[in-house]
Formats: sequence, structure tokens, C-alpha cells
Amino acid sequence: MSNFSDVEFYETYCGFWIDDASVNYRIRFTAQGSGTAGDSLYSYFSEHFMTYDHVSNANYRDCIAQLGSGFWHYSCNSQIGRNNLNGIYGLGKGRQGIWWGTFGNLSVQNTSPLKTVQMMVRY
Repeated sequence: MSNFSDVEFYETYCGFWIDDASVNYRIRFTAQGSGTAGDSLYSYFSEHFMTYDHVSNANYRDCIAQLGSGFWHYSCNSQIGRNNLNGIYGLGKGRQGIWWGTFGNLSVQNTSPLKTVQMMVRY
């Protein structure tokens, strides 16, 4: 992933899986991430995927609107280990933009917009 200053970081996860529709595509991991970006995904462990039109927990409806995306949202708090990879592309989008909370291994939540993100799966 890179920001608009072309600073690049990465994070890898040795194993994960996504359950089927009967449990709302719950995400699971075999271990926390490692890399230079900091782990902003593991905190979603066991969360259900939600979108505007499919909310499995009504408490999260506002979160989906605040972040402008469907994801494994579980809260809209400022916890550092969060991200918004399905957010709105571009500068000036705030929390609705695409961001990685620990970008650069920061110790405070970073919602600065990302220019590029790649999610790759090795089979």
C-alpha cells in the first residue's frame, strides 16, 4: 500500500479464511499480521461482513454510513487497529476514504488517504 506521497508499506497474514453466507462471511485469521504497515486487520477477527443493504447487527448501521463502505465493521471508534480499505478513493474524504490505521507502524490511528492498496491471496 502507498500514500499520496508514494511512501510504501506492506503487511502479510500467513493464513485467513472467510466463512460462508450463513454466518455473513465472517473473517478468520491463523495469526496476526507482520510487516512494515502495522496490523490493522487482525482486530476484525470473527466479525461479519456488512454493507448498506445487509446489516447483521443494527448497531453497526451508523458505522457503515460514517465510513462510507461495506466491510467487517464492528465499531467506528478510534481504535488504532482498524482500516477502511473499501472506502472512497481520493484526497479529502476523511474517515470515508481509504486508509490503514497503523500505516507506517504508527501508535495513533492514521486516517490519511491511501493512493494504492493491493490485497493478494496465495493459494
